[in-house]
Amino acid sequence: MPKQVQPLRLFQAISRQCIVLATFFCAIPPLLAAGPALTQEAGAAIAAPADDVLGSGDMLELRVVSWSEEALEYRAWDAVSGEYRIREDGRIALPLVGRFEAGGKALSQLIDEVTFALQERTKMVEPPSVAIEVLEYGPFFVLGDVAQPGQYEAAPGRTVYQAFALAGGAPRVAGGADANIRALMTDSGNLSQLRRELTRAEVKAARYRAQLADEEDIAFPDGLAHPDGAGALAALIAGERALYHSEREARALEVENLEELKSLLRTEIEMLQSKQDGLATQIDLARENLANIESLRESGLARSVQIRDAQEALFEVESQEIDLETGIFRARQRLKEADRDILALKSRYQVEAARELQTVNGTLEELRLRRSMLAGLVEAAGGEATTDLDSVETLYFLTRAGDAAGERPVMPDTVIGRGDVLRVERLLSGRDPFAMETAAAEPAPVVLPGAAMAEAGGTDLAEAGGAEPAPAAAPGPEPLAASEAGTPPALPQEIWEVMLDGRVEEGLFGTGEALPGRFSPDSLALAPDAYVEGVPLDTRAME
Repeated sequence: MPKQVQPLRLFQAISRQCIVLATFFCAIPPLLAAGPALTQEAGAAIAAPADDVLGSGDMLELRVVSWSEEALEYRAWDAVSGEYRIREDGRIALPLVGRFEAGGKALSQLIDEVTFALQERTKMVEPPSVAIEVLEYGPFFVLGDVAQPGQYEAAPGRTVYQAFALAGGAPRVAGGADANIRALMTDSGNLSQLRRELTRAEVKAARYRAQLADEEDIAFPDGLAHPDGAGALAALIAGERALYHSEREARALEVENLEELKSLLRTEIEMLQSKQDGLATQIDLARENLANIESLRESGLARSVQIRDAQEALFEVESQEIDLETGIFRARQRLKEADRDILALKSRYQVEAARELQTVNGTLEELRLRRSMLAGLVEAAGGEATTDLDSVETLYFLTRAGDAAGERPVMPDTVIGRGDVLRVERLLSGRDPFAMETAAAEPAPVVLPGAAMAEAGGTDLAEAGGAEPAPAAAPGPEPLAASEAGTPPALPQEIWEVMLDGRVEEGLFGTGEALPGRFSPDSLALAPDAYVEGVPLDTRAME
């Protein structure tokens, strides 16, 4: 009986071995097919694209497994598996195979070469399963005007603009203290408001310059900008233009009314003169009648009453003649007054513009000075010195690794690579709209020629002074020096501004004396343009 049990046990043992072997061989193909696929799928999220190559500084994770016939399972090669960083020469040092060239190769190519090298080194019939993932790409470096300069991972396809974002963008606040942040916010708000005031002042100055030159429309300077955008600037310009045209229309209407008055006065003078001619004939007849009556009285043919009546008639027509002459004189006087009013209206219009332009120019200088001071404070605190994004230009300069050409300017969409050095520079653009130093146009003098002044009832200064006005000195860069006699130097006529204050500022005339109050025509050394309606004006030098 025991002899019959042994073959049965042997058959059962063989059957179990066959089942195990069958299970083993059935399981091997799926495992072999799934092994590399699983490892590659795990690294797909961070692996480089197939057309990308590895480079120095990349951190690789190597995993090697092989099938164990004895244990019937996959076993990891702990001696080979691990993390490896590609060195500067592009190599990695692997156990069993030694130094291995990895730089400049695609990830799939490196996997195939490592698999073949391990198989050759271990003399295995079946190659081991090798999986390689890129844990970290080599670094690039960012410096310059960024919030966080340093080194960052050069992932495939990373652009210069993305690198700028990784570095924190533009620098904001340095230090982080609450007091500094509060001060920075206050200064930034004041700076923005200051730029609004500066833009308004520049637009207003353009209106006054057009008013001085009596232009049909306002010529605004190029490069004007408003912190609140183009819409706010357009509204500001439209308001100034509407005010300018309304003032011109009002002044033109006043001049038109005065011209109509002059036309009526001329018609009145013509009628009075025509009436005066008829009255002269009556006067001649009255005188002839009186002479005839007086001759008759000598002959005793006329009475005294007739003589008295003739004399009264003559006196009456002569009185009417005097009234007509008085009416003509008054009409002519009113005509002269109308001419003078027209000249005064035009002069007052320009004088007001000159005075306001001088005030605005002073305001512009003060605003520019305050703007520069606040911009310096904001920049010193680490903030942006401008609120207009278009006025700040961000420049990118890239130095490629191993490029002998050195630093080159690049565009934001340029792809950055391992070992590259990116330098960011942020600066005000070539024409900062809020830093625009608009050259203030010097106001034209209010010129009233001597002949026009005489017609308006004023005084011809050239005749009153007995001498021709001294020519104005040509403007130049040399500083003005006092003359040997101690009188102020002759200034260029372009820098004078006529103002209705009735004062002379500290003897600014070329040959005149320093008169605190009113002055005579003899004290003037410039053209006879300092009188309006016979009233001496204040003349000041404009800086």
